[in-house]
Amino acid sequence: VCSNLLDVVVRFPESANRCEALYQSGFTFFREYNQDDAIKWFARAHSEFPEKKEGEQGYYYVGSSLQQSRRYEEAARRYQDFITAYPESELLEGAYRKVVDCLRYAGKFDEAIEWSRRIVQNYANRPLATVGLYNEAKIQLTKGNYEAALQLLTRVSALPVTAKVISAAIRGEAAFLRVFTLEKMGRIGEAARAYLAIPDERDNYFGHG
Repeated sequence: VCSNLLDVVVRFPESANRCEALYQSGFTFFREYNQDDAIKWFARAHSEFPEKKEGEQGYYYVGSSLQQSRRYEEAARRYQDFITAYPESELLEGAYRKVVDCLRYAGKFDEAIEWSRRIVQNYANRPLATVGLYNEAKIQLTKGNYEAALQLLTRVSALPVTAKVISAAIRGEAAFLRVFTLEKMGRIGEAARAYLAIPDERDNYFGHG
């Protein structure tokens, strides 16, 4: 960690820059993949300055550090707590997405589905709702619930997708998985025709198969 940051934290406890120094110390460790120390510094930024932006972000990035450490259930709980603590945060959409990701990685599929549906409800008619539908579709597909997955993927394919929403279904992906689901359901002829219909475009690699 930059010695200047530590100087502010250790030598100048009353400094107006202390909050930023605590947070940036955590972020330095985060970038170095030293997640245990990152968690410690992010947590300090939040505990000392919960009303400041750096404290808010520190609270969020504890979840990110836990996620990077593959402590998925802890990370999911942290993101859930963040949603409750900071309902107006600009990081809120990211927290919703990451709750689902972490629950899925932890094998908590039913909880992940519940949170996916919460996204759809809370962000109805907004781009993130597409992400919620798509996340549930992938989970249902993983669970072998092909009919449910097919219905969800059909809904996703009819909705607009925006590249500005991180983790949004990329162009062509939902359509490809819909055809894959048809194949898994044994609807081989229908799937074959649909595979052939996927356009072979430079920015849509799902048509390259």
